[in-house]
Amino acid sequence: MRKDVKAVTASISQGAGDAGFIYKTDAIAAGDAVQISAVTPADSHDPVIYPIGIIKKYDNALAKDFYQYVMSPEGQKSIREIRFLHF
Repeated sequence: MRKDVKAVTASISQGAGDAGFIYKTDAIAAGDAVQISAVTPADSHDPVIYPIGIIKKYDNALAKDFYQYVMSPEGQKSIREIRFLHF
């Protein structure tokens, strides 16, 4: 049992385990170090949602610029290109 998905990915990548459940984006990022052997059907779980927001402590121009970029059509296109979004 590992602490989180990153730890599972690292263990599998280093050959310390035979299999594990990780996010598709982590499997893609691991490259040839892992092999996707099965994918859970989309209707077998609730959608994985990654909310975005600006934390009050870091409410500054850089955070606002990043938020605006991610939410823009260009930002959404970039996210899809790196396969973070599947739609």
